[in-house]
Amino acid sequence: MTDERDEEIERLGDQCEQARVQLGGCLAAAEGAIESPAVIGDYGWSPAYQAVLELRRQHEEDRRLIAMLEKSVEDSTETIQVANRLLDALRSSPIIRFRLPQVQIPLAECPPGLFWHGGGYGFKSEYGFMDDDEQRRPLAYLLDTGEVFAKTGDTLVTPCSIHYPLAEEGGDG
Repeated sequence: MTDERDEEIERLGDQCEQARVQLGGCLAAAEGAIESPAVIGDYGWSPAYQAVLELRRQHEEDRRLIAMLEKSVEDSTETIQVANRLLDALRSSPIIRFRLPQVQIPLAECPPGLFWHGGGYGFKSEYGFMDDDEQRRPLAYLLDTGEVFAKTGDTLVTPCSIHYPLAEEGGDG
């Protein structure tokens, strides 16, 4: 009976040691310190370890996506600020006027720059994004509010060009 008991104590000790190793693996996985992940059958592998490893991978992917979104928002904010400064300068200039051609084209075909739509000016960036249907959509903003122009690339807009009335009249401009 003593031999059986000693064997059972040794077996339980081995199981405790393996559980410690597996728990250490969970900690290492949670901290992102795993270079060569354990696989089923390895001494340090456990279902909990696998779950933590997958959560860590998802966390790292989420952080990568957040960084991309932050960069995109930063770029978009800068574009909006530049467009708003341009619009303010154009509104206050006595020598610059917008010329609106009578032609409307889809936003997707509109060149980057100012456009007219529904009673207000917008600004189309040279950048775009992929929508939920994996379709590339142009990135455009409403100049008065800085909001994203939430229309599709099929929406008809009027591209704007700028002309200089004083220069056309033979003035100094």
